[in-house]
Amino acid sequence: ETVNVTYRPCVTPGIQIVSPLQTTTTSASVNLQAVISGVTSANDVTVTLNGNAVSGTFNSTTSTYSAPLTLTNGSNTIEITATNTCGSDSHVRTITYNEPCDAPQITFNSPVNGSTVGSNSVQVSANVTGATGGGSIQFTVNGIQQYIAIDVNGNLSTNISLNQGVNAIVLTATNACGTATE
Repeated sequence: ETVNVTYRPCVTPGIQIVSPLQTTTTSASVNLQAVISGVTSANDVTVTLNGNAVSGTFNSTTSTYSAPLTLTNGSNTIEITATNTCGSDSHVRTITYNEPCDAPQITFNSPVNGSTVGSNSVQVSANVTGATGGGSIQFTVNGIQQYIAIDVNGNLSTNISLNQGVNAIVLTATNACGTATE
């Protein structure tokens, strides 16, 4: 009687991260893709993003694991581990998400630049976007700081006294990304 025995050496899993390859991004959504050998299903793969478990899919035909990831602002650590009866392989990738940041914008509604008025007061109306909080918006008339109230939508409106001649009305808004002056 003949007995046939097939020898297959036990091979630990292997991981090759295909995406993301970059170390910084301005997109909060990235797709993790890795080619993983030595596993048969997504149950053989664990992924964490900043220590939190992430679920994904495994295509056994292409040996590709995919998982959508939502990054938080700053440094993000992605860890992927593949395990079979022979052992495991693990890779860590760090990617920094830099949340897009726009400088403030100012739109003067009134008065119109260069206009001439026949009164010693004028209504100032403007809109500021992208700047909030104390100190982030400065309003001066002829170099003198003025108090101005801004509503939750960034609208401001106030009457100011004018000196005879040309008057400089300046609105400055600042945030972490820049400064706008009108």
